[in-house]
Amino acid sequence: MSAEEHAIDLPEPEVPAHSVSFFSRYRLIIFGLSGFFLVLIFLMIGIALGMAKKNFEKSFYLTQIEKLKDALSGSLEKRTELERDITELKVELRAKKDHIAELEDKLAEQEHATRRQELKAKDEGSTAHTTEANLAESTADQQSENYLRLKAGDCLVEGSAGATAANWRECLKKGKKVTAEQQSAAH
Repeated sequence: MSAEEHAIDLPEPEVPAHSVSFFSRYRLIIFGLSGFFLVLIFLMIGIALGMAKKNFEKSFYLTQIEKLKDALSGSLEKRTELERDITELKVELRAKKDHIAELEDKLAEQEHATRRQELKAKDEGSTAHTTEANLAESTADQQSENYLRLKAGDCLVEGSAGATAANWRECLKKGKKVTAEQQSAAH
């Protein structure tokens, strides 16, 4: 049998070309391409969302870093101001301690002078009239000398020559307490 006989024996059914639709003919290819494009679109959406999230986080962290930087510079400025205040307070404290030391020296000198006057008065054995005159004079002098003006407050020391030294000490202690309270209130 020849090739012609075979061709005749097998009749091919003729299907009209327009009876099979385009979709049914290329359906696998269309599904494959549409799946590929859907995956590609979802991938691009995911990448876009990831980039947006990354940019948002980056800007958030940058603003946080800027805020921290501003807060740090502010705290450093405040620290330097406080250090300056502390040094000024230390200088004031030294000056007050020096002032107190000077006043204590004056107090010791006055105690010594008072003792000398008492010893002198006893040694002289003077009369009551001269003693009263000296006492009146010393009282007037003591009233002008017995007034101590501290930065913390004023003290007026009254009393006899022996009690005056104790009163001066008490006044100085009160001045120390007041300055210590002022310093603790300043901190």
